[in-house]
Amino acid sequence: MASTLTLPQAKVELEKLIACGEVQYNSSIIGCCKNYFVTFPNDSQKYKYNINKLISNKLRNKISSHLYNMPPKTLNKKTKTPTNTDTLDVDLKFDRDAEEDRSWGSKDRFPEFEYDYQDAQDNSALNTTSSVEFEIHINLRKVRTNPSQRTEEVKKILVSMTTILGGTNGVKLFIKKKIMEMIYAYENSGIEVSWIKIIKLYVKKQKQQLKLNFREIKMYGTLFN
Repeated sequence: MASTLTLPQAKVELEKLIACGEVQYNSSIIGCCKNYFVTFPNDSQKYKYNINKLISNKLRNKISSHLYNMPPKTLNKKTKTPTNTDTLDVDLKFDRDAEEDRSWGSKDRFPEFEYDYQDAQDNSALNTTSSVEFEIHINLRKVRTNPSQRTEEVKKILVSMTTILGGTNGVKLFIKKKIMEMIYAYENSGIEVSWIKIIKLYVKKQKQQLKLNFREIKMYGTLFN
């Protein structure tokens, strides 16, 4: 059937369907590329869908057809907006190196965080599955002998949609793992990390939205405020 929805309108309707679990949003790797797609009930076809782009006409028509055939009870069901957080500050600790006139990210508890993350993935039930996607913005300062020659830049790294286990705690540990990877990678290349922020955090729990209310990533505390 021909769709009466515009592409932006169809995208909004699709997000509602994903949020309530009526439509599944997943990813798969083909060759070296990661593809994102949605699947509808009673339809084995995978429809390509990137949350950062407009949908295709084919997917728009499918959404219209699905909405038209949905029972009234489902159509009237209230859905929650997917969890989106603009910015999370990362609470890092630094060790000052007077000899090299620079700071290093404190790594004392990194092995503990890594163990906890792997344990959550190995021993959590499947019903704790979540999908998470976000950007890491990291402020980098090149270390030089002359302080006046030290330049800074903000690097932006996309952590694409990843399926993890462990519920809210698994999400926290996954974010910590990615932060640790960034610190290890850049500090080993003669660069000083001055701050890190998490941008556009999107978390979706299996069948329902995962409620998040923390506003800061505390690397060394037990709470995410």
